[in-house]
Amino acid sequence: MRMAVQANRLNCLTWVEERFMDNVAKTAKPHITLMGADKYGIRISRYVLKALGWPTYICFLKSEDKKSIALVSCKKEQPLSMKVPEDISTNAERKMRVYCKPFRDELIAANDLDPEKPFLVEGEYKDALNAVVFPLKVF
Repeated sequence: MRMAVQANRLNCLTWVEERFMDNVAKTAKPHITLMGADKYGIRISRYVLKALGWPTYICFLKSEDKKSIALVSCKKEQPLSMKVPEDISTNAERKMRVYCKPFRDELIAANDLDPEKPFLVEGEYKDALNAVVFPLKVF
């Protein structure tokens, strides 16, 4: 009986992994979402993390004019580093969101966006920088 339960769990896990990888493969580009005023967060897509090689920690970098931002893999010691959920590459239900109202509001204001609405921003992986760059002035 115990072996049957373990086999069933393995089949379920395999199905979840396949479903997750199918969803990742359908995404055309890495993207983030600047969430609306009711949430004040930034949602980071799995495709961004996949492009960066499923890092343990990431951090945002912003241009001086605040017209673009980048996500890079970093070390824990880096100021403002954010831990990536350990099982995000295998758990289809896991999400990554960053809640930082001042940072989000600064990006919204610098790019003349409506702070009440969410904005999906597509990025591009830059191999030379090992970063995903998001040009915000595309609206």
